[in-house]
Amino acid sequence: ITSSRSWDSDKSAHLELLVDAIADFTIDGDVVQIDDAVFSGGGLTVGKLAGALFTTGSSADDASDRIIYNIVTGQLFYDSDGIGGKAQVLFATVTVGLELTNGDIEVI
Repeated sequence: ITSSRSWDSDKSAHLELLVDAIADFTIDGDVVQIDDAVFSGGGLTVGKLAGALFTTGSSADDASDRIIYNIVTGQLFYDSDGIGGKAQVLFATVTVGLELTNGDIEVI
């Protein structure tokens, strides 16, 4: 995977300013890793992202959605409260039109 940025816990306060552009992500072997120390407050647990925490579209569909993949734009968002009052945050872009699932995302 070619990425424009490396994440570390010192950047958690500035998550809204950091957007990774993952130019060559494929669903045949690549995994998006998200750090639970950076993506905090949403109840993420280490390991493969639970299916209930993932959705596709432009925004969360329900209160459990944390990671949103917009298949039209290739944008990946984090939403700490699903359809609650907090805004989702763009954290990465990948190729448009991928058949991305929760199995392609790992919490570390």
